Amino acid sequence: MLTRRRVVSGCALVLMSLVAASLVWTGSPQAADAAGAGYHVTPGPIFNSASGPNKVKYAINNHIKGAINHAPHGSTIRIMSWNIMSRAATDTLLRAQRRGVRVLVLMDASNWSNDVPNPQFKRLKQGLARGNKGRAANRKSAAKVCQGSCRGRTGSAHSKMYLFSWSGRSPRVVMEGSANFTLAAATNQWNDLFTWVNNTKIYNFAVSIFGQMWHDRKVANPWQSRTVSPFTLAFSPESGNRFRGDPVTKTLNAVKCTGAVHGNANHHTVIRFFPDVMRGARGLRNARQLRTLWNAGCDVRIGYTVMSYKAHQVLTTPGKRGKVPIRHMAVDNNGDGQFDKYFHLKSLTVNGVIGGNRAAYRLIQGSSNASGLSSVSDENIATITKPRAVRRYQQHMNYWYNHAPKVSGRVVTARTTTMGPGLRNARLLTPQGRPAVAPDGYIAPGTKVVDPITGRVVDPYALVDQD
Repeated sequence: MLTRRRVVSGCALVLMSLVAASLVWTGSPQAADAAGAGYHVTPGPIFNSASGPNKVKYAINNHIKGAINHAPHGSTIRIMSWNIMSRAATDTLLRAQRRGVRVLVLMDASNWSNDVPNPQFKRLKQGLARGNKGRAANRKSAAKVCQGSCRGRTGSAHSKMYLFSWSGRSPRVVMEGSANFTLAAATNQWNDLFTWVNNTKIYNFAVSIFGQMWHDRKVANPWQSRTVSPFTLAFSPESGNRFRGDPVTKTLNAVKCTGAVHGNANHHTVIRFFPDVMRGARGLRNARQLRTLWNAGCDVRIGYTVMSYKAHQVLTTPGKRGKVPIRHMAVDNNGDGQFDKYFHLKSLTVNGVIGGNRAAYRLIQGSSNASGLSSVSDENIATITKPRAVRRYQQHMNYWYNHAPKVSGRVVTARTTTMGPGLRNARLLTPQGRPAVAPDGYIAPGTKVVDPITGRVVDPYALVDQD
């Protein structure tokens, strides 16, 4: 995602997560040097918004950079991000190395090539190499790329996790979620990040997976998970193509819609699903599950960016309760025919009945879309049953479902649309036999917008890609 878009004012994010669970620090104060004196990493969820003031846009980026800036001499930072494309991120990491921090960074190879120049990653890689002069082998820093999935044979290196042996007075920090370490993650996307502090088992597990990623070769059992109640952290790829480890599918299979203790006012189970991408066999399976649960009385809301035609058809075909409520969470406010701001979360919340538990709370979040590509890619997937965290995510998704960003100036007819002043009466080239623009705002993947003035063909999803 190389193009940067102008900032458009929008609804201020009123549900920015500032969870401040009690933090227990153990260890010697001498372990944190002056760079991190008095600083603590805040655990729990945090969100950003692509609309609103910079404080809201950069909430996640600043959370990550704050931890980097307070990593003390002798500590280690490990970062896996599908893309690293930010001058501020590079500057922050190079300063950390000069301070005596070991910095290890991984990225997907597709984001640095002859076709995709990435000067900031190049500067990071070269700067870390220069900074290694005179350092012991076990304290040398590096930045490198994975060809496809780091731990598999195909797919992509799609994980987003940030690991700190120390930051300030906070030991063993794990951050993971949907956010890449890019400028676009702040200004073009709505993202989430979940942070653990001083959870030794979760931290050691994440470090071990990062070590496997670093070697960039297939491992024997790539699907691995670790549970430290109320948290489970898992990593794909899956060995096969059916993604048997998918916690979203497993959870939805176990949901019952009535008799919930903590559901909605009618004691029905509440489901919120913001998958970003929902397509392929996996996305279609989830769509059919959600359709069945909606028909059975569950309170369902879905916010998406990319959805296959078949999944959309399953969810929007009228039934006994009507269509499943969905929102297209992507906007084109500058009228160039491309979606330049969009929801990038990959989150599911359920509160209600799961299996035999009528008072269940469950959150599934991370980097994994509801797609087949995610099944064979490096992904971080967390399952959290802590009620407070589940409620924070559900409130966040409820707010944005009800205040979805709008596409300005858009007029829809059967075969034409106005995506803004620059594309008035633009034609749509659509996949054969598929609707170009549905009344709910759905635009089928594969649709191309043709500017009648310039004749330029534009893909609305060009900036969304597979990030």
